[in-house]
Amino acid sequence: MRTRLFIALTVTVALSLVGGSPASASVSSPYGIDDVVGVNTPKGDIVALQVALTRTRVTFNLSLRRGIDVLNAHEWDQYSATEIRIAMDTHDGGAVDYRFQMEGDSGGLAADLTSFPGNNPVSCMVAVTQPEGLRTIRVRFPRSCLTLDHPSELRARVAYAFDQHSDGTVDTTDLAPDAGFTPQIRFPEPS
Repeated sequence: MRTRLFIALTVTVALSLVGGSPASASVSSPYGIDDVVGVNTPKGDIVALQVALTRTRVTFNLSLRRGIDVLNAHEWDQYSATEIRIAMDTHDGGAVDYRFQMEGDSGGLAADLTSFPGNNPVSCMVAVTQPEGLRTIRVRFPRSCLTLDHPSELRARVAYAFDQHSDGTVDTTDLAPDAGFTPQIRFPEPS
């Protein structure tokens, strides 16, 4: 199911669909990591990733080295190859179970949440905002969009492919974390 985002920001996350070994220990939410600075062009360089899980919501915050207005920047237009992908492993099996993808489109932004295997669209309201200025991109959706076989945990990997000239060529791709997925991140226990 392809959803147009008009009010939200233009965010592109490119996720590597390469799995990793299953995580052995889990961490509490929110979980944050600093990313290597200078790997990507400044507007496409992730400097930190935070994953926050609540009883009702999943939130990804990407902090960038230099701000970019995803709704209006030419790097996010329909001709650009810029995109953000977030891969999620909800079964602790080392494979992608869900993927969020956002890219420029003729009507603004296009975003998809799909489940694997099968690349099946998930009917879900996903909000993309820039709540703390142009240096933060936030992707948020209801926890109910995901089926969690492993006891209320998930791990993730973000990829941000950046086309600085809006010519359809990815110039750089930044991953967070740089290799593999985050550790398993626990959702809070229901009260």
